[in-house]
Amino acid sequence: QEPGNSETKEEIEARKQLQDLCEWSIAGNELRFLERLGSGRSAKVYKGLYKNQEVAIKVLKPILDRKELQNFKSELDIMSSVDSNHVVKFFGGCLQPKICLVMEYCSNGSLYHLFQRKELNFDWALLFRLCTETVEGVLALHNHHPQVVHRDLKSLNLLVNKEYSVKVCDFGLSRVIQGSQDESTLGKLRGTYAYSAPEVYKGDKYTDKSDVFSLGVILWEAIARIFTGEYQRPYKEYNYKIDFQIIINSAKHGKRPKLGLDICPESLRNLITVCWDPSPDERPPTAEVLSKLKEIQKEYEENQAEWDALVGKLAEKPEPAPAETPVKEEKKEPAEPTEPAEPAETKWSHKTIDDFISGVATVETNGTNNQPSEIPMRQNTGPKDKSKRASLTRTASKKLLGRMSSKPSEEKLNNGGSPETEDTGPKIEIEVTGQWQHTVDWRAEDDFGDEGDPKQKKKWGIKNIFGRKKKK
Repeated sequence: QEPGNSETKEEIEARKQLQDLCEWSIAGNELRFLERLGSGRSAKVYKGLYKNQEVAIKVLKPILDRKELQNFKSELDIMSSVDSNHVVKFFGGCLQPKICLVMEYCSNGSLYHLFQRKELNFDWALLFRLCTETVEGVLALHNHHPQVVHRDLKSLNLLVNKEYSVKVCDFGLSRVIQGSQDESTLGKLRGTYAYSAPEVYKGDKYTDKSDVFSLGVILWEAIARIFTGEYQRPYKEYNYKIDFQIIINSAKHGKRPKLGLDICPESLRNLITVCWDPSPDERPPTAEVLSKLKEIQKEYEENQAEWDALVGKLAEKPEPAPAETPVKEEKKEPAEPTEPAEPAETKWSHKTIDDFISGVATVETNGTNNQPSEIPMRQNTGPKDKSKRASLTRTASKKLLGRMSSKPSEEKLNNGGSPETEDTGPKIEIEVTGQWQHTVDWRAEDDFGDEGDPKQKKKWGIKNIFGRKKKK
């Protein structure tokens, strides 16, 4: 469904400002929203149709300040001006009923999501293809006139289409570097800390070499996926609690991801480490990263068997189950007879109606109509009842204990009745256990007072016994 059309005064004002800045336009009725793909801090992304073509529609959240407006304008200008097969294609945008961008739809999600697909046959050939196209997309930004720096390069911002081709996207933090513009924001820490260059943390300006640092981390993510068979988060081995610890330790102490570097082929390891060198001057330009990557790919093709042996080398393998060893049966000598132990003192066990029905405790028929004697029962209902079993009321319990009494009443003895022959009513057999067990929860009606006097119930209720203050 199409997102809501209601606009605030601030959104209307922002849209009016954009009309003066933008030279493109797509009518809102030309877009059809199919399903929601995800959302971020500044926008929601939908899958949709534009002129019978599948597209991604990025619907911006309300633009309420000049900064958000400038980020949107920057993204729009870059997407509409950079021409590359590895930068996401831009179709246009619309201002009504919501401010949104219409761009190429990539059905395989991002490179980050691709790394997480364990069923995918992620081999060296796929790695070189994805990484080469990533660098080509970044190089298109750096070769643009004026030059564009992305400032938030990470695997999540690299889309992958159905042909497994990479498209650089998300230019909300990107900036055009030129002498006439205000470069104050280029010295502010932006992007994701795990991919951020140390010089940005120290307050230096963001340059194309800062993007190269991010490329080094992305290359490491790719080789870690090769060696372990699953996605590995950068700096995972350090167990940092918050992400800001990453940029501090990266900038001040030179920490870098290290998983798999010890078994990585030397040429590829050297490229990764030089890309994330602490000094921007030591990092190669983007064009050199691309040429070295292609040289390493040729090295792989010449030594394919050796490289392929490294795939999955660090994957966690399930431990084999220990082999069962036959146990010899030892002949047991007959045990010496022992004196029977004295029976332990028995106590009554609390029984519920389920126990009587299941046969643990049985009730004989009353002898008149072959029906069991009626025993009043209480169903466990109400919001405070956590037990699903029905239990006997206390009045019924007293009656049962009275029937179980083995002594005849004095009245019957005085009338000449014989205790051996006198019928004392239905006989009840109850299983006796060694310890009293609590099987139901106390409820408000489980009082210790007189059953027939409601005033006594209030006086002797369990809440009053445990010190509840009486209201005056």
